[in-house]
Amino acid sequence: MLRVLDVSSCQNIESLLCLPSTIQELCTSWCSSLQKITFESAGFRLRKFEYLDCANLCEIQGLFKLVRLKYLDEADLGHMKWIKAYQ
Repeated sequence: MLRVLDVSSCQNIESLLCLPSTIQELCTSWCSSLQKITFESAGFRLRKFEYLDCANLCEIQGLFKLVRLKYLDEADLGHMKWIKAYQ
């Protein structure tokens, strides 16, 4: 029944995987190595999420995933295939 997880200032954490869906507050500020966060189910309900100075954070399952254009193929781009010309 974990509801609050605060790993702020843990600079060596690279990922938080399979977090329980009971988490309502997640604090990851100043985790400079953090890259990825995933949850055990899609039914997670974060009410509060702190992520100051997480420059390497590129994926939060169910919210966003950042990928460099050069790594995308045309199927990933969908109607934005024109953008490959500018990589």
